[in-house]
Amino acid sequence: MSFSGNVKTELLEIIPPAKHCRIAELAALFSCLGTVEEVTGRGKKGRFYAVRLAPENPELLKKVFTLISNTTIIKERFLLNSEQFTAAADISDADDPWGQFLGMIKAVNEDGTVRSPEEGVSRILLKRDCCRRAYLRGMFLAAGSMSDPSREYHLEFVCAHEGVADQIRSVLGEEGFGARIVPRKKHFVVYLKDSTEIVDFLGLTGAHSALLQMENSRILKEIANTVNRQVNCETSNLMKTVRASERQIEDIEYIETHGGLGQLPDGLRRMAEARLEHRDSALGELGTFLEPPVGKSGVNHRLRRISEIADRLRLREQDPAET
Repeated sequence: MSFSGNVKTELLEIIPPAKHCRIAELAALFSCLGTVEEVTGRGKKGRFYAVRLAPENPELLKKVFTLISNTTIIKERFLLNSEQFTAAADISDADDPWGQFLGMIKAVNEDGTVRSPEEGVSRILLKRDCCRRAYLRGMFLAAGSMSDPSREYHLEFVCAHEGVADQIRSVLGEEGFGARIVPRKKHFVVYLKDSTEIVDFLGLTGAHSALLQMENSRILKEIANTVNRQVNCETSNLMKTVRASERQIEDIEYIETHGGLGQLPDGLRRMAEARLEHRDSALGELGTFLEPPVGKSGVNHRLRRISEIADRLRLREQDPAET
């Protein structure tokens, strides 16, 4: 199973203890997975509606019915192989359980009109912090997904309506997340890419096992990145040392073939001979081969003077008139 699937499996097991949180999560799930359509011509007084639920998998339908049975008097049996569910609701009958359900999740307005899918969930249901978290859990179960954190950090909600995407971003913002929206074909995608925010989201919605798994992945990636940076830094320093040594040897050999090292002052001559003998040594180590030993800055100073002498010899060769 994918990491995103593991997160959803964990969230499917969570049933909020508070009724208002169960309602908020149900409203979120229903706004993405359910439809309500007014039915006319039944020959009865009242307003009748067809309630349909068509989740992407049976486990999600089971979660919806578990929330419903823990919140209402509805005790419909869940069929393992069911892909959708349909019920009739009469909101004019105070004893009709599905009519009560529609009123509970605010799917039907007070005037009997069906709430537009573009509107998302009624904000009346999202006043409490705990209800907003339940809403986000329901929205992730219905429309969310996550990338494997070992590859990249990306959490998203794919919404059919811009209004729903705006609401998700707004609720995330109220919880301290900096979500963004981008259009993708005919959908609107709300996404988070910051690893810390994604970890916080997992904790907020109750996916604690997935949170620990992601934290472990983050630690391993940080260790690998630190090791790579150190290796790259050491490799870069080594290459600089090698290139500097090659230039120094080139200068010394040029002097040696254009008058010999004997033309150098005694301290520079001994420095040049030490460099030719220890071609791969760093400056600090190179100074220890002299008698008396010379520090790194002293070695650097002498090699720079040797380079200047080599440059003067090259210039004189190019223009003998130069003195």
